Amino acid sequence: MHQDIVFESSGRSLRPTSETGDCGFFFSTRSHLDAGLYIARFQLLLPRTVVPPPDAFIAFEVVTWEGDQPSFAGRSERPWDDALAQASDEILLVFPIAAGAEVEYRCYASHGCASVHLRALKVKRADRGHVEDWSYTHGASAWPLDHLRNVIIGNSSVCNARCPHCPTSLNDNAKVPQKIMPLELHEKLVRGLVECGLPIKGQLAYGLFAEPLLDPTLLAKTQAVRQALPNQRIVVNTNGGPFNPAIHECLLDTVTAVSVHIEAHDPVLYEALMPPLTASRTFPRLAEIARLWQKRAKLAVPVHARNLDQPRRLQEWWQSLGGGEVIPLQYSNRCSWSPASASLLLWPAPGDCHQEVVEDLIVDFDGKALTCCHDFSRRNEIGDLQVEEVAGLMSNAARRHVYDALGRQEWNSFESCRDCLVSDVPMMRAALAEAAE
Repeated sequence: MHQDIVFESSGRSLRPTSETGDCGFFFSTRSHLDAGLYIARFQLLLPRTVVPPPDAFIAFEVVTWEGDQPSFAGRSERPWDDALAQASDEILLVFPIAAGAEVEYRCYASHGCASVHLRALKVKRADRGHVEDWSYTHGASAWPLDHLRNVIIGNSSVCNARCPHCPTSLNDNAKVPQKIMPLELHEKLVRGLVECGLPIKGQLAYGLFAEPLLDPTLLAKTQAVRQALPNQRIVVNTNGGPFNPAIHECLLDTVTAVSVHIEAHDPVLYEALMPPLTASRTFPRLAEIARLWQKRAKLAVPVHARNLDQPRRLQEWWQSLGGGEVIPLQYSNRCSWSPASASLLLWPAPGDCHQEVVEDLIVDFDGKALTCCHDFSRRNEIGDLQVEEVAGLMSNAARRHVYDALGRQEWNSFESCRDCLVSDVPMMRAALAEAAE
């Protein structure tokens, strides 16, 4: 359906403009509009950690400019309360433009300005029908699915690290038992991947919310995948702490690549960010991974407030060992509002995933299928391999609900999406380039 979208801005580029963190504008951008009647859809991410005063409000404004003279075309002021939180995906503002004009869209918060984010903004013509329908205005994946993007397997819920900013180490994830995915369940998964007939265009990865190398059956599992899907790219995501060549060198025959999560090269900082791992014990093990997998051994470095200078140092060290890429990753709060996690965000922007997430099959150790690999607290389950086949997991009503809701960009429908903040990628790249000079 043609929606007459005339302007849109992605949440990844939206950042608060207030320096005080109290009251002020947290978003402002401009576009040119011709004469006509328009409707703007503002979508918010409201922090759960902020308790606004009773008189707090958020205002949504459309202002036209002639030279230095502003004129309001439309304004809506909403109390910051539970009703606003429930409607945060659907703040609609209708406004007329009498003649072609430079138009500014802006958002103002009377309290906690720096903690409020605009996730997305769309503007479309309102004089041609379909005013209330915003479906599939960002493009859509095919349904029924004709392929898988990635398969991510949480073969272990046991982790040897207690990173202070990771939900796996925090109280909200303490209810998850420390277990290994049974071989029988893994066999069902592999068999289902073959039988469903959906090609995997990306990778099949081990390691979700914990440490995959602590699974004593990992070799048998990768061998099963290699036999069933001989051309499949298989990756192990690890922190490298448990790596032992005597045990894990045999993975060379089945594992295509190893991705090592690391947050610092400086030993003191490394041990502060990834306790109880120590540089003296872990770094020699990472050197063994580089020796064995060479260019197929990658470093994955989430960039945040405490390690901005570390990617360059890690790259020099890893290249000296013969390893492959060092990949700076946007830091994610992992759908958690914990102070330890949120405090590391340098350039916070709301997650704004779209329908392609349904193309990922994410299965944890106990068979629970999840929507997102950032949902460390497992709040959005969309199936269970214990009782469903893989084909069912990829076509069930829960996955279709995700497909439909994200097609309409209704992020507020999902608990994990409501709390998702990630680092803005362009800002991260610019900061890394500056740090490297």
